[in-house]
Amino acid sequence: MTRGFRLAGLVMCALLAFSACSSSDDGDASRPNVDVNAVGDAWLDFAESMRQGIPVPAAAKLVSTVQPTLVAYAPDSIPGPDVPDGWSSTVNVYAEPSDGAASVGYAHPVREYQGDWQPLIFMVVDQQGDWYQVQLNTRPHMSTGWVKASEVEVEEINERIVVDLSEYTLRFYRGSDLVREELVGVGQSGYPTPVGVFYVTEEWDLRGDGTPYGDYAVGLSAYSDVLTDFLGGNGQVAIHGTSNPANRGKAVSHGCVRVLNDVLDELVPDIPLGTPVIIQA
Repeated sequence: MTRGFRLAGLVMCALLAFSACSSSDDGDASRPNVDVNAVGDAWLDFAESMRQGIPVPAAAKLVSTVQPTLVAYAPDSIPGPDVPDGWSSTVNVYAEPSDGAASVGYAHPVREYQGDWQPLIFMVVDQQGDWYQVQLNTRPHMSTGWVKASEVEVEEINERIVVDLSEYTLRFYRGSDLVREELVGVGQSGYPTPVGVFYVTEEWDLRGDGTPYGDYAVGLSAYSDVLTDFLGGNGQVAIHGTSNPANRGKAVSHGCVRVLNDVLDELVPDIPLGTPVIIQA
């Protein structure tokens, strides 16, 4: 199943302000035959290590797996123009995989501006029966909840991004193959880029808009540990463009990862929404 998650032609609005800046035995095509538990265990183990401050060889461990990552999104969420006035849907996220558990509704679409919008998407980290445990795009980052498999559609993602803060590098993988490695700018000591396992939540084409985020902004499920607001936004971290080559290989941002515009222009079409992003110290 292919979904057009590589968004283009989207317009930046005032709300767009970043920091710095199951397996199925019946053959149902909507349920890829992925060992969700095996892949999810890797993400959850790494996230827990990060919370405890335990250094782990994350990149070597996670990018060597041949298993794709599974992402879940609201049904009928192919991006496009002309969203009907007042149209929206909600996916309920539960604290436990039970109908009786506390829940909160997550709205879809997530952001909208002049008819262009970004879909609601989650990264799947575990599965129990007809429930998926998913990572959420919220504070505190790396938070998880549970969604009913019947309320979402799922898709396999073979890509992943690894950002190494000490080496000032961004590596883009497809499966276990390293496709591209680039020198990037990262957060300053007073505004560090957060460390952990995140995923791509939105992509904005900003070419010609004259914003501080360069040609593209790739929003992540990561949030600044220092800034709760920035330029009218909520401190969300992004991988975004820059026209200044002096930004590379340095701690220069308020938490975002800065990539040269020409590089990001080539990368973004290959980065689906839901792509896992590992940021390590």
